[in-house]
Amino acid sequence: MGTSIIEEQKRNFLQAIRQTSGNDWKVLVLDETSSKLLYNVVKEDDVLNCNIISIERLEDRRQQQPETDAIYLLSPLPHIVEQLKADLARRRYRRGFLIWTSTLPHNLGQDLFNSENRRQVIANTKDLNIDFYPRESHVVTFRADWSFQLLYNPQCDGLIKSHLYTLTHKVLSNALDDFARDQRNNFPPPDAPHPRAELIITDRTMDLMAPFVHELTYQAMAMDLLPVQDDGDKITYRNTIRRGQPDQEEKDIELNEDDKLWVSNRHKHMKDLLVELSNEFKQFQAKNSHFADTDDQPVSVNTIKDMMAGLPGFQQDKEAFALHIDMAEKCAKLFQERKLLDISSTEQCLATGIDEDGKRPKNIADQVVRLLDDDSIFHDDRVRLLTMYIMYKYGILRGDIEKLRCHGELSPMDGEMIYNLDLLGTRVERQLKDNTPAPQPIFPSKVPVVAAGGEIELSRFEPVLRQLLEGLCRNSVDPNVFPPVKPHLDHSSTAQTSTSLRQGNRPAPTWAATNRSQSNKPRQRIIVFVAGGATYSEARSCYEISREFGKEVYLATTHMITPKSFTRQVSLLSRGRRELGLPADQASPKMPAWMSDPLPGAQQPKPASPQPAANGRPSGQTQAQAQPPTAAMENMHLAPQQPQGPQRHQSHGSSRPASSSKPEPAKSTFKDPAQMAKEKEGKKEKKHHFKVWKN
Repeated sequence: MGTSIIEEQKRNFLQAIRQTSGNDWKVLVLDETSSKLLYNVVKEDDVLNCNIISIERLEDRRQQQPETDAIYLLSPLPHIVEQLKADLARRRYRRGFLIWTSTLPHNLGQDLFNSENRRQVIANTKDLNIDFYPRESHVVTFRADWSFQLLYNPQCDGLIKSHLYTLTHKVLSNALDDFARDQRNNFPPPDAPHPRAELIITDRTMDLMAPFVHELTYQAMAMDLLPVQDDGDKITYRNTIRRGQPDQEEKDIELNEDDKLWVSNRHKHMKDLLVELSNEFKQFQAKNSHFADTDDQPVSVNTIKDMMAGLPGFQQDKEAFALHIDMAEKCAKLFQERKLLDISSTEQCLATGIDEDGKRPKNIADQVVRLLDDDSIFHDDRVRLLTMYIMYKYGILRGDIEKLRCHGELSPMDGEMIYNLDLLGTRVERQLKDNTPAPQPIFPSKVPVVAAGGEIELSRFEPVLRQLLEGLCRNSVDPNVFPPVKPHLDHSSTAQTSTSLRQGNRPAPTWAATNRSQSNKPRQRIIVFVAGGATYSEARSCYEISREFGKEVYLATTHMITPKSFTRQVSLLSRGRRELGLPADQASPKMPAWMSDPLPGAQQPKPASPQPAANGRPSGQTQAQAQPPTAAMENMHLAPQQPQGPQRHQSHGSSRPASSSKPEPAKSTFKDPAQMAKEKEGKKEKKHHFKVWKN
């Protein structure tokens, strides 16, 4: 369905490596972070096919390869730059081609390029700006679950500014605006195929009901009820394979985009899933009848050959069917055991504010109390139910909160989580004579259309994100609620002006458009970023809007949340900063000690003992050398300049033979003050053009 962000990032990685390696064999050097980014979308064999001899880790001890060039695919972090400097100082490789996963900060670039020796080794440098983790074809995360505390925990107020700055650089980039400004006549291209893309930025507080509602579609329900493990790198589920056979074993199976059954069924309602999975399995068996048990029947040689040829794919598909039928059956069983039918009926009224008839629900408090008193109701479900009731009422008296907590036999820690909700913008505790009405919802609840059999009753709630996307596609979003940063364009008129007839610039006639296949038309891309975590119901909504309106909707978020993980994060909002274990409070990574060791057999120069001069500087240091490069660096940029003459280097040009003499120095835009002073003293005036570096 549309363009997969996984495939796009994979293409960007491999294209950058392939173009940089050119026709030469090179070594690829990764750090811990860039390695995770790369292998999240790319297999090792794909990398090696890009003229890569070997893949090495920057942090590991490696052999000297002075006759081989290296591609450094690195994350622009201070300790990584320090390790790179040590690597370049050792001349471990002949030349180094630098590829950064995101923009190298100016101060780190200045530090890296202020050495003439390092500049001689660096052949080229470029930025990819792909510092994110595609999780699904249309879902991207930053793997930053700790972001929730930085955004909403009062103890982290001192970190929020820098964190928002980091998030902004991950979501937005000034590079496109700079390019468009410099190429006014050519960008956007006059025949640009895609309508103008739109970016929506919001946060978790826009919809606090979605993380608590029991979602009854397959993926969301499995992530909610089943022991699915999400360690950030991958999502796995432990299942028994070859059940009932002598070689039966427990195996962690990854749930990802390679699992076609998972992709095609993850957004289906549970009432349909088991039936459709059974039908698909019967079709699979019919297509592979030659794999049926043949112990008591003679088998021809041709049959055995066919069986052997199709065995790997058959076994993989068979295990996939066994996995998802097992997961779906367990979800259905838990639905019955945890009385989710009764709970979901009440939850839908609390989340939407209306009952199945489109009216304000009656006796809702009695329903909540009855469910809280039911000992067979799962503890976490009672916590979620009480939380949703308080948000539905927009706060209740503190005494009533404690009474309801006693009805549900909820612990003081559960109460702490509930009271922490006021840090997210909702009111929990209402004062005695406070009759302040609840704020109007961003989007009014829709009157439900009951389907045959009444199945819609348990799925009436729609996340606010879905309503926002639907309103955006219908051009009905209130600009006062969601103010645009840039003026809105009429996509239909934009697309129309890009077509013309040979006789002139007139729009093409309507019959020309209707004869074309609708599937070949470019689709507008919409990116919605949710800070503080997104739910699986919101991810499902993005896919549904893409299909219904012919768009390509991508969800980006700091991390994905489940009801259990969200409840835990809210409970931590009242904790002190020391208890949170935030990355910002951890010890900064350091360069391995061995990287600063002297090279074996190398003669180390004796350290000089400069005597201070009258001006306070060591003797031998000139005024130009001591001058801080403040004004000079303001006019410098990381973008590599194009050298002239035979010393020009390309990131993917032809290589020099291994027997070549000293590598050609790479030309860098970072210059030390002494070098700049010499240029100023030249007899001929030279005109230089620099782009202003923007922090």
